[in-house]
Amino acid sequence: MGRPLGRCANYGQSTPRLEEIIDAFRFGGGNGKPLYLQAHVSYAKSQFEARANAYDQWRSNAVTAAMAEDLRLTGDFDDACRHVRPEDMDQHVRISADPADHIAWLGDDANMGFEKVFLHNVGRNQAEFIDVFAKDVLAAFKT
Repeated sequence: MGRPLGRCANYGQSTPRLEEIIDAFRFGGGNGKPLYLQAHVSYAKSQFEARANAYDQWRSNAVTAAMAEDLRLTGDFDDACRHVRPEDMDQHVRISADPADHIAWLGDDANMGFEKVFLHNVGRNQAEFIDVFAKDVLAAFKT
């Protein structure tokens, strides 16, 4: 049998909640195993566009897990998301047009003990995201 994998947490949680997940993982036998994080981000040239991208593409993730269990069709998710506002997306996605914000968030992740962070740009502007993050964000972590 292979070595057990580390924990892969999902951003959409507050920092205190992520810390609880990390503590529970370590207490439950994960001490010494690597921690991984999938971070949902929305980057664009303007804050308005970044938030609009998150809202357009990712608002279905504002539905609670308990609620999602009972939704079967895409239309059911659309109906469940009618109350979601663009500004609500800040609780579920790291939204910023400023690369410095993304650098700070990734630094905080490293300080919490995450060894690897998998970035998921929720917008459709993948080429722009890759260009900016390669040049301005990830370059800040090269040693």
